Amino acid sequence: MQPIAICDTLLAREVISVRERKWKDFEGVSRRANGDVSRVSINPDGEIMIDIATYRRMGEPLAVKLMYEESTRTIGIAPEHVDVPSAVIVRRRPQRSTRVVRSRPFFKACGIDISRSLRLASAHLEAATLILDLQTAVSIGHGWKKVDKEKARQELAAQIRAEREKEKQERIKVQQELRAERESLRQQKLQALEVERELNKRQREIDRARRDWESRHGPIDRV
Repeated sequence: MQPIAICDTLLAREVISVRERKWKDFEGVSRRANGDVSRVSINPDGEIMIDIATYRRMGEPLAVKLMYEESTRTIGIAPEHVDVPSAVIVRRRPQRSTRVVRSRPFFKACGIDISRSLRLASAHLEAATLILDLQTAVSIGHGWKKVDKEKARQELAAQIRAEREKEKQERIKVQQELRAERESLRQQKLQALEVERELNKRQREIDRARRDWESRHGPIDRV
C-alpha cells in the first residue's frame, strides 16, 4: 500500500505543476544595490537630497537650475552659475556628505505635491543634468503613520506659532504700557516745571513790589 500512496502523491504534484496559475506580477520599483545608480530623494519640505557620488559626476556645482517637464512628470537639475537670479544654491547636509537643493517655490509653481518623502529609483544623469522621473518614485515611510506624524508636526508648528504670536502681542502690550507710563511721567514733570516757573515768577514780582514800596516808604520791618 505504501508504494501506491507515494505514486499518488507524485502524480498529484505533477498535476499541480502543469496547472496554469493566476500569477500577479509585481510592478513596483525594487531597490538595486548598484554603486553607479544615483541615490536621490525628495521630502515634503521641498528638499532634494543628492548623494555625493552623483553630485561629483555633475561637476560639484555651487548652484543649479531646476526644470520640469510636465508631460512626463520629470524634474531636471542642471549646473548653473551662482550669480543667475533663478539659480538655487547647493548646500551640504549637516554631519553628512549628502548635498541638498531646497526650493519650495519650484514645487509650488510646477504644481508638484510632495505629501511624503520619495526615493527616485530611476534617477540618472544625462550629460551633467540629473533626471528625476516622479512616475517611478517610491514612497519612503510607514503609510498612515507617516501621515499622522506629519499632521502632528504641522499641528505642533501651528501651536508654536500661536504661542509666539501671543508672546509677541503681550510684549507689544507691555511696551505700549511702558511708553504710556513714560509719557505720563514726562507730562507730570513738565507740569511740575511749569508750576515751579510760575512760582518763581510770582516770587520775583513780590520781591520787585517790595523793593518799590521800600524805596518810597522805607524798610517794611520799620513800619
